[in-house]
Amino acid sequence: MYQKRHSIPREINIYLSFLCFIGFLSFFQNPTAYTWAEQDMMPFLMKIFNENLLVEDFFTQASMIKNPRWVYGYLIVGISTVTSLHWYTVLYFLKLIMLILYPAIIFLVLCGLSLKGVSRNKMIRIMPFIALIVAIFVLSKDLNQFFAIGSWRPFNASLYPANLSMFFCFTGIIIKEFRISGQWAFLGLFIIGALIHPVMALFVAGFYLPFLLPGWKKELKTIFKIIAAILIPGLLISLFLKDASNMDTSQFIQYYIFERHPWHYHVPDYKQYNPMWLWTFTGISVMYLIPIFYGIKKRSKYLVISTATAMIFFITAVTLQFIFIDIIPLKFIAYLGPSRYTTFGLWSVLVCWILMLGLLIKEKPVSPLPVMPYKALLLLIFSLIISGASLMDDPWQPPSLTKRNLFSFVHNTPRESVFLTYSQALNTDMRIIGKRNVLISKEFPFAESRIKEHAERYTAVYGSRLNRISEIQYFRSLKPEDWKNIAEQYGLDFLLIEKDYSDSFNSLTPVWEEGDWQIFALKDFKL
Repeated sequence: MYQKRHSIPREINIYLSFLCFIGFLSFFQNPTAYTWAEQDMMPFLMKIFNENLLVEDFFTQASMIKNPRWVYGYLIVGISTVTSLHWYTVLYFLKLIMLILYPAIIFLVLCGLSLKGVSRNKMIRIMPFIALIVAIFVLSKDLNQFFAIGSWRPFNASLYPANLSMFFCFTGIIIKEFRISGQWAFLGLFIIGALIHPVMALFVAGFYLPFLLPGWKKELKTIFKIIAAILIPGLLISLFLKDASNMDTSQFIQYYIFERHPWHYHVPDYKQYNPMWLWTFTGISVMYLIPIFYGIKKRSKYLVISTATAMIFFITAVTLQFIFIDIIPLKFIAYLGPSRYTTFGLWSVLVCWILMLGLLIKEKPVSPLPVMPYKALLLLIFSLIISGASLMDDPWQPPSLTKRNLFSFVHNTPRESVFLTYSQALNTDMRIIGKRNVLISKEFPFAESRIKEHAERYTAVYGSRLNRISEIQYFRSLKPEDWKNIAEQYGLDFLLIEKDYSDSFNSLTPVWEEGDWQIFALKDFKL
């Protein structure tokens, strides 16, 4: 059975309000935009608004070369310029609003797709369970990790381009499925999502497509419009970046995947993030089979076609990732990262099970639910945003006294000084809070022309992952003479290490020390 699209049932507002509150709680767990997902664009934003900052910082300079993140970066710049808000305030509010709405958005997508094969009355009976499942995954980090394949979790409470792209595209699906607005609003949101992150927009389309295929005669125009809305921005971005690509396949895969992102894109290394990933992958695959068999029994073409297509997409994502990285390396696949698609595995299998439940349960009258007016829902959302605004932090005022003293020293060094620390988090703080250049850090350059140098710098101070030695262990093995050579090769002025770092530093005098930290000036290394 393939049903026409529905308007949003009024009974749904009570679940939307519940899930918006759950979204607020997910933000409340860590109410800041100063986390890893947001930090990698901060040097770009700092440089845009003050060109005199970070002139010797490798990652910042790499971010200023044209790269795929520019659309997202300039979106933040544009909002900041138009509203006269500081760019951090823009990031904070974007994250706050997105996280408040995201659980409700996921819920509406699941309901919208399920209504294609389940009657309205049956859906009203199933909705409480859908809302509960979404809420559990939003709040449970452990459950998200268990269902992650290649570290791609079903729900990610972070503001980064892929997540924002998914948010816009999901909203487009809701507009289409619930007939909220015309086709241009639906397509416009897919275009925005594709401009921000073309690959994630493509995978959202891959998530949507299995539930359009059974009614392909009616949906053919919609399918082609979605493809065009994604491919045209993707091709424009590819043409814009064409001359920025200068690495061959083996180099790109070596540096981008094996050295820096093995847990994302190298199938044998998925266990680094989730040791149980193969069980998760197998379990989800098996969960697809049950609706397929039941659909065959009930002769439901819609259930069989939708579920079989979704299962094929899910299994193919990991299969392609393995074949074209480990067996027949292809740079295009390395760029695409098909394993990203697994972030939709749980949600697509959930829709398939809802469709199966629609066949299992009998049609019967539904007890009336409390109807929450739309104005009350909007008022709740507004109240949650105001509450979140009151929690806004200031990353440039670290709570730790030791850190405040550290950055007091750092701010008194020459602006062109280059630092390096034993801690990746401190390297990021040194660049953003300290506003000083950093020799190298875990932030990966988006410009392909700088990937090789990033790998060389990173390996020089933190070692290679291929040697199976921890970064901090390699860092601590370096002696003053090694640091002197690194300083001469790449330019390094100050080194922050732990006091129990090595006896080889005992003969040297730090320029600053407090607690477990000490800073040495490389110019004082008389070797």
